[in-house]
Amino acid sequence: MAAISTQVGGKVMRNFYPEKNGVFPVMQTSDIWEAIFEAIEIACENHRFVTFMFSDVEITVACNSEPDLIYRDWMRAKCKCIDPKVSPHPKPVLTAAEKENDARIKANKPEALATIVVRPRSDDYQAYVEGEPGLWGSGKTEASAIGNLVYSHPGRFCITIERRQQ
Repeated sequence: MAAISTQVGGKVMRNFYPEKNGVFPVMQTSDIWEAIFEAIEIACENHRFVTFMFSDVEITVACNSEPDLIYRDWMRAKCKCIDPKVSPHPKPVLTAAEKENDARIKANKPEALATIVVRPRSDDYQAYVEGEPGLWGSGKTEASAIGNLVYSHPGRFCITIERRQQ
């Protein structure tokens, strides 16, 4: 049986398995930011749109997609504020009504509560959401494992992580 290639255009992919039916499946160890940046890179190198699924949200990017806007709308889709499809060019500014609607929906989300289980492994710790084995993180300490879990799956916790310059 032949090994599965994780290459596109001769380049090894870091976050995706081979494309199936027009969609790149994401490796379980991927984080949303890494997946967005790599998908944009693939789009640029191959002069095409790239679609992938992350946490039950379909994301499509282009070479000129804005990573921050893709991430913002992924978070909104993950929290069910919008449909679970993110377009390559989300509008740059949300209206006041959209922001209010998002806040109302997030405030009424009981699934934002979760039990995080932490367990030691041979040389680190693993943290995962109880009952959701695909949502996990790891780190050298319990705290860093939980931090990795939350950072890698912010949509599960209905939080937004913003990168800001000081």
